[in-house]
Formats: sequence, C-alpha cells, structure tokens
Amino acid sequence: MQVPSNIDAVVAAIDLMRSADPALQFQDCLLELDKVVAHLLGMSDADLNYITSAMVNDGFLKQLRPSFEHRGLRVQPYADQSQGDRYA
Repeated sequence: MQVPSNIDAVVAAIDLMRSADPALQFQDCLLELDKVVAHLLGMSDADLNYITSAMVNDGFLKQLRPSFEHRGLRVQPYADQSQGDRYA
C-alpha cells in the first residue's frame, strides 16, 4: 500500500469532506446546473429566481421530485404466459 508523501494535505481533505454537508453540496450543484441551463436557454436571472423560488415555495411544485438515475431502474419481471390460458 502506497502512502502519499503529502499526508497533511490528505488529512486536510478528509477533514473537509467529513465536515461538509452532502445535501447542501448537492443543492448547490443543482443550482449551478440550473444557472448553466438558464444561460443556455437565454433566461434572465429574474426568470431563474422566479422558477427556483416557485419550486421551493409553491404547494404543488415543491412536491415534484426529479427522477435521478442513481435511484436505479425498476425492471418489470417477465411472466411466461405461453403455456395454457392466461386468465384461467
């Protein structure tokens, strides 16, 4: 096993990761992504602020959740119905 020569930097990086809030970092990354997409679509900052605040404050919109890929796919099991009557 190799031990890095800059162990102080490694320890500092580990301490930084332990003290950081992953949920807050995720929300910050989503906001940065929203800014990039808004810029590509030619939206103003006021439009972006309106949309992001509506997604947080609107009673219906705040219940919407994106379907992120990390949740995995739901595979529908295959049932072979070729033998016999399916509705019997």
